[in-house]
Amino acid sequence: MSEIDWPAATRIGGQTGREEMASLRKAMDLHHPMARPHDYLWLLGVTPAAQGKGVGSRLLTAGLARVDAQRRPAFLETSTEANVALYRRHGFEVIDEYWVRPDSKSLSVVSPDRGSAA
Repeated sequence: MSEIDWPAATRIGGQTGREEMASLRKAMDLHHPMARPHDYLWLLGVTPAAQGKGVGSRLLTAGLARVDAQRRPAFLETSTEANVALYRRHGFEVIDEYWVRPDSKSLSVVSPDRGSAA
C-alpha cells in the first residue's frame, strides 16, 4: 500500500484529519484484496456542481482504458452508496462492506478481469 502524505493530511484536516486518514487507511488495507495483481483506483471525485453530468463516468472510463491495456482487474472503494450504480455500469461489483467508524460505511468494489472487456 502507498504511504500517506502526512504533511498534506495535516494541512488539510489538522491532527484530527491525520488521525482519521490513518484510521481509514488501516481499514482499507485490511479489506484490500491481495490474492492477485490488480490496479487500485484510489481516488476519484467530482465537485457537486459537476455531478450527474457524466464527468465521473468520463474520468473512470479514462482510468479504465489504462487498466484494459494491462488486461488486469481494477479495485476501488467508496463510502457513497450512490456511487455504486456508476461503478456497476462500468463492470464493477461490490465484494465487501465494512465500517471505518460507526457512522461511516465503506464498500469494496472490484471489476472482473478487464482483459475480456478490451
